[in-house]
Order: sequence, then C-alpha cells, then structure tokens
Amino acid sequence: MYHSSTKNLFVGLLLTTLLFSCSESPTPVAATVVTATDFAATQKPATSVKYTLFNQSKFTTALAEGENQTWDFSANKASTSNVLTVNYLAPVSNTSFKTATYAVKYVSKVLNLDLTLTDHYEIATNGLYDIGSQIEAKPVPLGNGVVLTPVGNESAWTPKLQVLKFPITYKDSYSAESVLKESFKLTVPPFGLTDAPTDRVGTVKKQTQVVGWGKLILPSDANVVSNEVLLVKTTATFTYNYLLGGNTAPAAITSALGLTQGESTTRVFYEFISKSGGSIASINFEADATGRPKFPPFEAYYKSK
Repeated sequence: MYHSSTKNLFVGLLLTTLLFSCSESPTPVAATVVTATDFAATQKPATSVKYTLFNQSKFTTALAEGENQTWDFSANKASTSNVLTVNYLAPVSNTSFKTATYAVKYVSKVLNLDLTLTDHYEIATNGLYDIGSQIEAKPVPLGNGVVLTPVGNESAWTPKLQVLKFPITYKDSYSAESVLKESFKLTVPPFGLTDAPTDRVGTVKKQTQVVGWGKLILPSDANVVSNEVLLVKTTATFTYNYLLGGNTAPAAITSALGLTQGESTTRVFYEFISKSGGSIASINFEADATGRPKFPPFEAYYKSK
C-alpha cells in the first residue's frame, strides 16, 4: 500500500459508494466512533468507488484540528473534473495472503518505472492492515540493453503494516513500523549483469493520530451518507535500500538507475472518516525537514457520485 509516489491513493482511501449529500446531516454534537464492522461495510470485494480531485491550490493553510470543527471544502473542486475509479477485488486465492479481506490492483512507480501491483488488505477487529503485494512479472526495457524484470513473487510486509487501528476514536495515537522487500532480476550489459537478483527493501515508520472531529462539507457532486467525521493524521517516513545478489548494490549501479541508497521521504496524510461511509476525503502533503506539511498538497480528492 505504501509505494511512495502513487500508493497514497489507496494507503488511507478505502471507500465505497454512498447515498446522500453531506449537506443533509446535522452538525455533530459529539465525536463519532468507527468500529471494524463499520469500516468493513465500506470495503467489499466486487464493489468500486469514484474519487474526484480537489483543486490542490485551494489548500494553503494547515487543516484545523480539535473538537466540533467545520471543514468547508465546498468551493475546492477542480475546474476540470478528474475522476478516478478504484475497484475492490476478491483476494487472489493462490497467494500466501490467506487472511486478506480484499485486494486492489493499480499502477505505481517502483524503481522509477510504472509497474502493475496487486495489494492485499485485511480488516481485523483491531485494525486495517496492508499484508503485502505482488508485482506483475513483466520485463521492462530501460534502454541500452538494460532490462529490469519483477520476479512476480509475493512481497509481504514484516510485520503486516497497520494502516488504521479500530475502533477509531478521537485523540487516539499509535505508531507502526514495517519492512517490505520487492525482488527483481536486473540485466546491465556494461556491468556484466544478466538476470542478477536485485531487491528493493522499503521501511516505513508511521505515527497516526485522530486529531479532530466535526462536520465536513464537500463539493456538490460528493456522495456521502454522513458528514460527521473523524480527522486522522498520519506522518510516514519511507526509506529505501537496494541490494544486488543479497549485498548492498554498488553506487555505480544505483547511480546508473537514477537511485540513491538509503533515500528517504516523509509525507503527511490527512483522512476524513465517517461511521457509515468509511474514508470520505483525503488531503496529502510532502513534508519539510521538520515533518510539517508543504503547501499545496501533492494530491487531494473526495468520494463522488
């Protein structure tokens, strides 16, 4: 779920189709609590959900945190509608991800390439977990005889990565750390490499806090049951290291592939979650050296009709 360039669309945006406009619900008078049962009802195989992009330039200040807030994003719709559809799939039966509740297939940047992945998620009583992924085994020519080939095996988070903790309750705070190793074969004729075993080892360290609750107002094409929401903030740092034949890859190889050993990125994810609608909207930021969001966000979207 946590591939640093595009995975954010799915690390916290696990949504389903809903029925009514957010303007029809009253302002909440107490913080709602979202249970595993509530959330599972919004994440079912053989269902899909649509997202519409916000106008990212409209987000110029930090999101308000605290009790009984009103987040009014009704005027933040992009002038050109851009709608994305996410399909929730049945878990792939021939994998080792036996506890998975559903899967999501998508294209993500891995080693600077557009590769197709299928991620598996588990909804348990105590949390939502990213169990692991499988990259499509398809050779990718990089030019000058260089070829990178995902081996197509399963890559499991160790331990499984907790995305959310249930029940989701205002002022909750928790952390998680997991490691994912993705395996490839690398051919680089100038270095005498032919189908050399190559790995990308990703470590994510994350801190999640439920920092607010209140009323969320979205553009008129939003599709939500309730606008009584909890605001969940996750700060995650992704660090990547690269192996060749089980050892640290030489700098000459990583440099030739445009990679940096030990490269690290920090991002801040804000997610609005309701009891009957799951995740309704997300605004996600790159972070500066101190971990504070940099404006505007690199992506922002909401559930739409």
